[in-house]
Amino acid sequence: FEKVYVKEFDLALRKFITQVQGKEVTSRVPQVDVTPLKNGENTAKYEHSKDVLTVHVGDVVIYTLRIDNESEMDGYASEITDDIPQYLEYLPQDSTNIEYMWKMYNEKGEETENISEAVKVKTKYLSKENGEDNLIKAFDGEKLSYKDVKIAFKVKDPNSNTQIITNYAQISDDTD
Repeated sequence: FEKVYVKEFDLALRKFITQVQGKEVTSRVPQVDVTPLKNGENTAKYEHSKDVLTVHVGDVVIYTLRIDNESEMDGYASEITDDIPQYLEYLPQDSTNIEYMWKMYNEKGEETENISEAVKVKTKYLSKENGEDNLIKAFDGEKLSYKDVKIAFKVKDPNSNTQIITNYAQISDDTD
């Protein structure tokens, strides 16, 4: 018989605001504690501000999606999906969105050019097909390797000054 060792593959996504209306926001970058990983637990601990950030109608908000590799294997975040929240407008012509190769999709999951039909956006920016330098190295026992992707939205009028906008994203495909 042959003995085999199965390595775990685990990417983690953290999303945080890094710019509002051209002004950098540095207070929201996650701080990572890898102690749990060193002790054999499944995930690192992430600390970052969850305080509500005030934005205004018409503001352009740039989010950074940080993909950390918490596993024992190198890998790629082949596809990342971001759901378009009700009070944010995706900006297909924004230079950030063009640079990071975001594409719009309708509720049927079909790619669309019509912004009014778009319910989510996806990118394959960090895929192996876009360059082997997109490889996110395995956890080396000391620190996590990561890659960042950015996305820009414009704040729409929620008809309320107390509306909290929540924006969700996920890694929809990965490869090792």
